[in-house]
Amino acid sequence: MASISSLSSSNLQSANVQASLAYSQRQVQQDQNQVQQDNQRLAQSQLQLQRDQAQLQQSQQQSQQVQQQQSAQSASASSASTAAAGTQSSASAPATLSARPQVNSQGQTIGSLISVTA
Repeated sequence: MASISSLSSSNLQSANVQASLAYSQRQVQQDQNQVQQDNQRLAQSQLQLQRDQAQLQQSQQQSQQVQQQQSAQSASASSASTAAAGTQSSASAPATLSARPQVNSQGQTIGSLISVTA
């Protein structure tokens, strides 16, 4: 009788070991599938990152070009307007002074006001 008990106990242990082994193999297979899926997602993410970095670099270059163009345009526009304003003011100032005398708020010329108060 002892041998039958030991046989069924041994069979039970063997069945438990086989079930545990099968469970472990399924777990390993699931984990390997998960690792494979993670690797695929990582590769896709790296590709997307490279695309995004290239697009960012292109956008930054375009932005710098636009800023440089705007700076150049504003610098040339301001130097042109400064030159034009300088030319206008220097040409019109002597003509204005010699064309008519300066008048105060009461319509008196400065020269006559000085003569009256002196």
